[in-house]
Amino acid sequence: MFFPFGGDAPPPATLRQSPQPATGPAPDRGAGDLADPVHTPAFLGGKGYHLAVMATLGMPVPPGFIIPTPICLEFQQDRARVMQALEQGIGRQLDWLAALCGHQPLLAVRSGAATSMPGMMDTILNVGLTSTSLPDWIARLGPRAALDSYRRLIQMLGSTAYGVPAARFAAALGDARQEAGVAEDSALTAPALAGLITRYQAIFQDHTGHPFPDSLNEQLMVAIAAIFQSWNNERATTYRTLHRISHSMGTAVTLQAMVFGNLNEESGSGVLFSRDPSTGENILCGEFIPNVQGEDVVAGSRTPLPLAEMMARWPAVGERLVALVDRLERHYRDMQDIEFTVQDGALYILQTRAGKRTPQAAFRIAHDLAQEGRISREEALKLVTPYDYKRMCKATVSALFKTSPQATGLPACSGVATGRAVFTPEEAVAQSKKHPVILVRHETDPNDIAGMAAAAGVLTANGGTTSHAAVVARALDKPCVVGCTDLRLGPDGARLGGQPLLPGTPLTLCGATGRVWQGVDVPVEGGGTNHHVESLKSWAVESTGATLTGTDLDGTTGYVYAAGLAGETALQNFIQAYAENPQPGLYLDLRSPTSLTCTSDACLWDAFADLSSQPAAEAVWLDFLSHFLLNNPSAANSLKGVTLINAPADIVKPLKKMGYRVYDTARTVADILSGSAVVTPEFIKGVIGGEKAWEKLKLLFAENGFQPGVPVAPVHPESIPYVYFGA
Repeated sequence: MFFPFGGDAPPPATLRQSPQPATGPAPDRGAGDLADPVHTPAFLGGKGYHLAVMATLGMPVPPGFIIPTPICLEFQQDRARVMQALEQGIGRQLDWLAALCGHQPLLAVRSGAATSMPGMMDTILNVGLTSTSLPDWIARLGPRAALDSYRRLIQMLGSTAYGVPAARFAAALGDARQEAGVAEDSALTAPALAGLITRYQAIFQDHTGHPFPDSLNEQLMVAIAAIFQSWNNERATTYRTLHRISHSMGTAVTLQAMVFGNLNEESGSGVLFSRDPSTGENILCGEFIPNVQGEDVVAGSRTPLPLAEMMARWPAVGERLVALVDRLERHYRDMQDIEFTVQDGALYILQTRAGKRTPQAAFRIAHDLAQEGRISREEALKLVTPYDYKRMCKATVSALFKTSPQATGLPACSGVATGRAVFTPEEAVAQSKKHPVILVRHETDPNDIAGMAAAAGVLTANGGTTSHAAVVARALDKPCVVGCTDLRLGPDGARLGGQPLLPGTPLTLCGATGRVWQGVDVPVEGGGTNHHVESLKSWAVESTGATLTGTDLDGTTGYVYAAGLAGETALQNFIQAYAENPQPGLYLDLRSPTSLTCTSDACLWDAFADLSSQPAAEAVWLDFLSHFLLNNPSAANSLKGVTLINAPADIVKPLKKMGYRVYDTARTVADILSGSAVVTPEFIKGVIGGEKAWEKLKLLFAENGFQPGVPVAPVHPESIPYVYFGA
């Protein structure tokens, strides 16, 4: 029921006036065994699994233990039985952790599904702070850090597990700052925090009718149940539906010894990407806030500092962080999204996962990792998808457009979005049914997911490029600008660049540059590919079979890479997904290929020797085929099949000579009976008389012992070049 990790790693850094390490018996168990094939991300959750991996690599990971995903599913069926079993067994784990740390640590209780769902489920920090333990923690951390941690516990556990409106806690916190005359939470003194805790406790009792829980066991059981329940909260369910994630996986619960980024001015928390998630450039890209716990960074409630500022402030910490990030990227062979905390000068890694990235970044990262020798070209091809290619073609603001924006912020997700301003997720959902909208917020939180999905773009006043708004916008492929300091939202209304921003006002935002225009007609133009895309295209030709295809509509020719290792079934499934919404375009022959009978340069020249004097109307076929095949003999060797719809006979002849299987387009019923023709939607509509007539004809064929092939399905042209990726 429990999987411990970090048993062989050093405990969290010794705090001031920390008790001496325990001298009693050693813990009766060590860290869990990742070599067990059962212990996968699906079982341990992505967050917990990667923490365990980092612990086995000897990285500075605070120790803890994991309640695996199957327990969540059991919880949904029989809550009382599961919670009773957990309560009976968890004491042994807490004893193990206390012996390892030298004292009973406070706990971070976090969710962790197999598939990353950033911000969709809950986290509760500082579990275990009670009226009894608070004096000890004041001695360890100092009054300010201990009291700040306690007020965070009341706020998190109260809103997450007991349904206390988060706005009530936020209002009390705002009042405390105003009374103290400070702008930041970190500037509140210990006496001010003590008064705030009293207010929080009163808010909690007013809402629930009972005092805040004052024992480790009660806090812990309530927190675990809240994490399990968050698997089925509205925002998590919406996110899974949008991203086609199974609802039956469940979430793990990771319970981990706390480290304190809010300890003092030599502490803080941050998030970084091992490469720029917007451009793919090989530079550390991240943000940091001093003297806070990690949730402040990812929540976007404060605008963070650039990572470079932390590096300058704490060079030794920065040097170690760079080394750890490089090691993680080499281990996982992909760009990483990493959360970390610095506690009184000591660095801890709290999470790593594959980083969300823009399409431009996806192609550059895949290309550069291969060029640097960190991954193979075949691995690089698996880091990009057909969806990435389509998104590369997204619109951008015209380079000729020189009108200055009314506001600028931080670019979080590329693309251009135009719509009418709305200020709540509910308005976004309702108004998007009538016209495109831009969701405008102080910052987004996980409850905004439906509104973000409905909006054409997202604009926030606060937060950085690792905030909730930025991460979710990238996952949803929504143009997004965050940290827009020119945006003011208050009780008297909104202002953008000093001008009133009313509901329904037209806005245009450029997620690639952070520019925002109000009431301006902004010209846009299509996107395009670059040399990183072209390089991966050539690698795909080298590594697997390319299939030449043609269109019967406009005479152009394109080529698509078919995944040889994944097999035709995976490719066909991909094609069928697009065929559900038929659009004119290229056709694919998914039948088993045959090997070429003629592959040498001389044979290629000979096969196409008679094509030099063809009519100009056929030049597009000749130029493509002759140039591609004659100049890429290795690619010609790997070609597995060809489908040319309505291709000239002079093209078909040399292809047949080279050994290609060439299928004619059906023009009559006799062509179907010959078994060598491709049935197209145009044939069904124009010759047979439509789908109903075609179904009747197939029944007639079947009654006479003949089974015609399935019609070739149309695929949108934009999807063709990179069918290989993701197949």
